[in-house]
Amino acid sequence: MTINLTLSITDQELNDPASMARLYKALDTLKGTKTEVVAEEELLDEHGELVPPEPKVPKTKKKSAEAQTVTETEVRAALGKLQRTDGGKAKVRTILGILGAKNFPELSPDKYAEALALTVKELKAIEEEEDK
Repeated sequence: MTINLTLSITDQELNDPASMARLYKALDTLKGTKTEVVAEEELLDEHGELVPPEPKVPKTKKKSAEAQTVTETEVRAALGKLQRTDGGKAKVRTILGILGAKNFPELSPDKYAEALALTVKELKAIEEEEDK
């Protein structure tokens, strides 16, 4: 099943990092959503009563301290690459806004790994879109 959404964004919202951050988070949440079709009988127990689904516990990956060390240069390079793409400036502002910064100098060094991860994710999405 495919669901198509149409968004209307004003210039003011487009230039507001907080608005774009909320939009980015909402879209990111939707992008990861998967739908499963479950037969009705699978939802009932042997007495015909509804069985609540078991909560899914997310898997956590442990990373070494070395793997989490991201330099300012790495983040600047990735953000620069994203900024040079079509619509990249707005995407960079959105990423920085999500992390609580208006520009790169305001970005806290402890947020570099998260900034890099969001940027790489966005660059991969662009590459996948271009491959289609």
